[in-house]
Amino acid sequence: MIMIIGRHMIVNPGQLTAQHSYAGIMQISTYIEISLVSICDQYNYEKLIELEKRSEVNSDVLDCIYNRIIVILRFGSDVAVLSCKKSFFKLWWDSEMNELKEKSIASCRMWKTAGRPQCGPIYDRYRRDKAAYRHGLRSKQRNEKEIYTNDLHEALI
Repeated sequence: MIMIIGRHMIVNPGQLTAQHSYAGIMQISTYIEISLVSICDQYNYEKLIELEKRSEVNSDVLDCIYNRIIVILRFGSDVAVLSCKKSFFKLWWDSEMNELKEKSIASCRMWKTAGRPQCGPIYDRYRRDKAAYRHGLRSKQRNEKEIYTNDLHEALI
């Protein structure tokens, strides 16, 4: 899915997640302030005050102003907030996983160099290292979810 906001194209917005801890707060606040002032300048601040005081309001003008504000806020967040795939940060990856991966790659290369035998000590080592690596991946991912869930549960209590 491709979403277009103004002149800016966002590819697959559902697969991205915002990393607010990396946001440039000053950058986004300056952009939003300047852009919102431009809306006030375009619609004349006095006219906006009159619009607020009326008992009957033209919804087209409000919709236009609302849509401009949404575009400004959306563009500001796209510029200042880092977006990346959900699986980008693997906080559970550690030196143990590096060792398991290196062993798995080394035994796979040795197995391929030996002509991919289907039995014997090279094959057994290849299968054992590959299984250990895959088991390590699954257990680390599972532990991350359990720890997150347990921490969340404890925080809510």
